Amino acid sequence: MDLDAIKVLLEAQERTLRSAMDLVVQQQNSKIITMEGTIADLIRSLEFTQVQMLDFKGELNSLQKTESENKAIIEGLKTKIDELEKRLNYQEDYIRRHNLRITGIPELPGSETW
Repeated sequence: MDLDAIKVLLEAQERTLRSAMDLVVQQQNSKIITMEGTIADLIRSLEFTQVQMLDFKGELNSLQKTESENKAIIEGLKTKIDELEKRLNYQEDYIRRHNLRITGIPELPGSETW
């Protein structure tokens, strides 16, 4: 083989390899562009989720504070109910002090005699 023929074959092989490499580079560029778009979408989604989480944390803190306040109110109301029940029982007992007592009917402690 002469040198010119080898040179022509090498140039043809170089063109073939160059076109194959260009095709691979184009495919990789296409994949990179697709991945960049996907990553951008994921970033936007993550940012949105983070904002929602912050909102939820704020709402949770607010609800916990409200719950604590409501528990305090409920405890105060329970105390007030107990106090009012005691006062009512005292008033009922006080009113009965002036009831008539009939002799011959046994009066037992804690029992009603009417």
